Amino acid sequence: MTSFVFEEHHTFDWPVMVPVPTDGTTELHEFTGKFKQLPDDELFELDADESGETALEIEIARVRRVLIGWTGIKSAKGKDVAFSEKALGKMLKYGPFRRAVIEAYFDATLRGGAHRKN
Repeated sequence: MTSFVFEEHHTFDWPVMVPVPTDGTTELHEFTGKFKQLPDDELFELDADESGETALEIEIARVRRVLIGWTGIKSAKGKDVAFSEKALGKMLKYGPFRRAVIEAYFDATLRGGAHRKN
């Protein structure tokens, strides 16, 4: 067993499974997200925010806070898509991407990798 070492600014890589509708079925497409682990008060302060933000705005803000990089995302032409604010902004327009990133983050940090193991 490994000793616990506390890192205030912990980052980690974790698989992200994005459901993509394809011809009457859903295929799971995978990439590796690089995440920044946030203290719970920072992560959940968005839920308690009374600024009038919509659920969509909160979801986008949460992804922007935790996702700091990726590998394994390709363009339609098969080229690697580098992580950038512009590329992330395009991806954030699509619900399956946002929800898959959030789900992967919670799987890793709150559920101990439960979905990944299944």
